[in-house]
Amino acid sequence: MDIATATIAATDIETRAQVDTLIAGRYRLEHVLGRGGFAVTWLAVDQTTSARVAVKILSLRSVDHWKAVELFEREARVLRNLEHPQIPRYLDFIAPSEGSDRFVLVQELAEGDSLADLVKRGWRPTEAEARDLADQILGILDYLHSRSPPVVHRDLKPANIVRRADGRVAIVDFGSVRDRLAGSSEHASTAGTFGYMAPEQITGRATPASDLYGLGATLVNVLSHHAPDELPQNELRLDFREVIHVSPGFERFLSRLLAPAPEKRFASAQAARRALATGMAAPGSDKHRLGNFAAERVAVVVTPDALVVDIAPQPRWPSVLFTLLALAATVALVTSGVSGELSWFRLFWAVVTGLITWRLGLRAGRSLTNVGLRMDADGTTVERRLGGMKIRRRHISRGEPATLAKKGLLRRDLLLHTRGRTERLGAGLHRDTVAAVEARVLQLAADLGE
Repeated sequence: MDIATATIAATDIETRAQVDTLIAGRYRLEHVLGRGGFAVTWLAVDQTTSARVAVKILSLRSVDHWKAVELFEREARVLRNLEHPQIPRYLDFIAPSEGSDRFVLVQELAEGDSLADLVKRGWRPTEAEARDLADQILGILDYLHSRSPPVVHRDLKPANIVRRADGRVAIVDFGSVRDRLAGSSEHASTAGTFGYMAPEQITGRATPASDLYGLGATLVNVLSHHAPDELPQNELRLDFREVIHVSPGFERFLSRLLAPAPEKRFASAQAARRALATGMAAPGSDKHRLGNFAAERVAVVVTPDALVVDIAPQPRWPSVLFTLLALAATVALVTSGVSGELSWFRLFWAVVTGLITWRLGLRAGRSLTNVGLRMDADGTTVERRLGGMKIRRRHISRGEPATLAKKGLLRRDLLLHTRGRTERLGAGLHRDTVAAVEARVLQLAADLGE
């Protein structure tokens, strides 16, 4: 018998010996639910209430450094302050006392099966079920990350997500939790599970975005039945396209969650949830229109790396006709003045018709152009094209969406805002449509972390 086998056998003997043990004179152990790095989680019965509970035990004999104790106490402290229907409620914490070398954490029992167990039994969710799963987990993460300071789980994986028979899920095992972000002068610890751990966690720099990566890896696992560390990588990005088959929108959603760089993921769990609920993950919707604006010819395309808005031309033929007539009148006045005597009267009317031609020409020209806006990691680019010819291009370096709105750049350059008034515009946009489009674009830009 080798050392590893002997160790496992000794652990099993110790476990069997603890069955029916009464903890703190109250919690009777029944059977093991799971094992972590140092702690063991039991199903137990509260002798006072007859309720089934989860009891997590850390024996000082099983730890070889004090970090395990620190993490266990941190888990208890964090759970004590959490209150969410999809996080098992904290019930009790028992520190070692005379004659005992065990730390004990008691929680409400999360009824159901872990996603890891379901996958082992052959369960494979449909895309609709996977999207619902993602939505629920993002709701829990939004609650955790919105706390002050943010609570980062750091070990999101199928084994730590329990699914009930009705489809509701819960996040369990906060043994790796962090409730403050490591500063530059602070020693950073590594926690998580290889394959589900975001690249930045290797250096101990876990952030809320790290949990989004764990969610992405979890979804890939339950959809493909492949462990993330078994899949090929392309520039550190998991290449899962050969093993799962989902709509292009949901594929982009997963790819965004699994971006190697934290700043390339969604800006928050809330932003990811909005993307899931709106355009980005809707099956069969690679090109998304803004509400009921199809008649306005406004289209939005969302990719993992950029937001692209395109406003098709809508020619205003009366303006074009009047521009040509005004131009003809201006030319006639100028040429007649050149060939004959140039009077002040003719000069005045030449200037007037020239100004009218210029004003009408701007409106007519704009109505014939295609306006495009692209927001990505480099900033915002606004282009105006006439046919296939680029006639104007402006690049704005990366900035916050609020800055874009404050400066009026969207209205001025994209929506043709003129003299502080939103008119019936050359792109065919009405007043209410302009406001709605601007608000939607700013929301999508915020979701992209612009």
